[in-house]
Amino acid sequence: MLVVKSSAKTWPLSTEETAKIPSTHKAEPEWAMLTLDYADMVALSQCFEVWAFDEPDFDGVQRTSLIMLCSDYEALADFCGPEWKAAISMPDDMMVTIARRVRRHQRRGIAMSAYLDRRPSYLG
Repeated sequence: MLVVKSSAKTWPLSTEETAKIPSTHKAEPEWAMLTLDYADMVALSQCFEVWAFDEPDFDGVQRTSLIMLCSDYEALADFCGPEWKAAISMPDDMMVTIARRVRRHQRRGIAMSAYLDRRPSYLG
């Protein structure tokens, strides 16, 4: 049996902790917890929320599915806590890829914002 230290919890979770895993609508909680860091789960939640409310080409069913995914990843992130690290690396997993790209995009936005904040005012 593989036991991986991940923040205050260990994987596999104890029976007591497993019973506390939030129920989800669409996401597979065990797989998400194995493959995603806390920051990845938060990034996915934010991404799905933006898509659900800002993408004009989605119909009601697609929006509902995205809101469910948003809720799932938010609940899992809350359950795992900020110190949670993925137990296994799965760079080819679709959710991992989306999360990492969202995080990279967010970091670039923060860096650009920091640059714009310190540029001389005469540059406009």
